[in-house]
Amino acid sequence: MTAIIVGGGSAGCVLADRLSTDGRNEVVVSEYGSSDRLIFIQMPSALTIPINTSRYNWRNEAEPALVSRKLPTPRGKGLGYANLLPYFRRADTRDEGGDACRGHSGPLHTRSVSVTNPLHAAWIRPQRWLAMR
Repeated sequence: MTAIIVGGGSAGCVLADRLSTDGRNEVVVSEYGSSDRLIFIQMPSALTIPINTSRYNWRNEAEPALVSRKLPTPRGKGLGYANLLPYFRRADTRDEGGDACRGHSGPLHTRSVSVTNPLHAAWIRPQRWLAMR
């Protein structure tokens, strides 16, 4: 079988790995996009800048079911995090060990970093509510 995966992000790469591990399948990964090294992508408080540019966000087409109106739909807004959490946990191996949000046996290895920038700390702190659920 030959599989074509559109998107070489974390999920696309994990899927490609899982489909090709046993050697019975051929996998082609197609990625379209620019580097994520832009300062506005690395800085959470500036996320609206790349979201509003065609370089980092797919532009919406007119929707026939909406009388040809265009609805702004920034990337990453398709499914909620709670819907995707089981898949993220399966893909993740947290160096500090798994928890309610992080996995412990997936192919993507992650670790905590020391946050010294107050803007980054303010962004990360509210995200911890998931761990308390």
